[in-house]
Amino acid sequence: MALRISDGGTEAPPQMNTFRSGRRVSASRAAASNWVRNGVAPAMWVHRSAVIKVTAITPGKAVTLEDVRPAIEAEIRKDAAAEKVYALTQAFDDAKGTGANLAQAAAKAGVPAITIGPMTQQGRDAQGQPVPGLTQKLMETAWALPAGGESEVEDAGNGEYFAVRVEKITPPSMPALAEVRPMLEKAWTQRELASRMQAKADELAARVRKGESLDAVASSAGVAASHMPGIDKPSLQKNTTLSQDMAAKLFTAKPGDVFTAPFTHFAFVVGKLEGVHAGDAAQLGAAVQQIRPQMSVAYVREIREAAQIYARQKVKVTMDANKAREAIGLEPIDPKAAVKPGAKATGKPGLAK
Repeated sequence: MALRISDGGTEAPPQMNTFRSGRRVSASRAAASNWVRNGVAPAMWVHRSAVIKVTAITPGKAVTLEDVRPAIEAEIRKDAAAEKVYALTQAFDDAKGTGANLAQAAAKAGVPAITIGPMTQQGRDAQGQPVPGLTQKLMETAWALPAGGESEVEDAGNGEYFAVRVEKITPPSMPALAEVRPMLEKAWTQRELASRMQAKADELAARVRKGESLDAVASSAGVAASHMPGIDKPSLQKNTTLSQDMAAKLFTAKPGDVFTAPFTHFAFVVGKLEGVHAGDAAQLGAAVQQIRPQMSVAYVREIREAAQIYARQKVKVTMDANKAREAIGLEPIDPKAAVKPGAKATGKPGLAK
């Protein structure tokens, strides 16, 4: 750490990470230095120094051809591929210059033309599934063209180029019933099936709440009850048996509560919480350590907010919007309430029009 007292001149020291501040010095130092005026040194520079220890030195060596051969071969292959791509784009442009359309120019250049679509502006097909092979730039180029329009050769990056032709644009419209009937039938069937399974689960849960054992109710429905001891939140991510809905209801229930929830494979489950036990002390300690930084930040933020609220209430801060606007050269909100020079703020700003 180095300390230097400067006369406040324009030349700054070459070190980084510095700051300046006035500092009062003793009378003896003031008498010995012509930098001090009225007992105050006008500037203080504080510098940070670093100590470096060299632990090892690796001597250099001459690079042989065999050392750099893989890199040279890769660079040569890259240049050859770029030259080939450039030659193909030139052949495509030459064919387009003779009046050929995109498909004809691609055939003359020896590159394939691929038909994609129909698709939406979001890159989805008629079934709502993503169309493979699309890039953001290709989509932007295509949707900027009219029907029958063709783009120039565009650089897609990574040594790839493309050109687009829009064959047809279909205006937005409701699909015909025949087109969406299979999807509607499937959705309706799944909804009805889920509704009936939920009703059956509610019926079984009501029997358990009336006093029947979970094993007896499960047996009457032709299934076996599963007992899952020792469930805790840290193990939920590894537990493939519980669905998210089951876990949410399980950790909000009280001992003895019976609940129903959707299962992971289009099914419903009836569950009963037998009891709640204290967690393992080591696991609880680890969980506390994980959330300690977040809790500390939240605690400091709440203290700061409480201090700000107390300060505003203690000082009784008032605001005058008209005076504030006039201070920065703006017209007052209410011209009739303009602040006169020397007038005191009332703390009651005018109403906005």
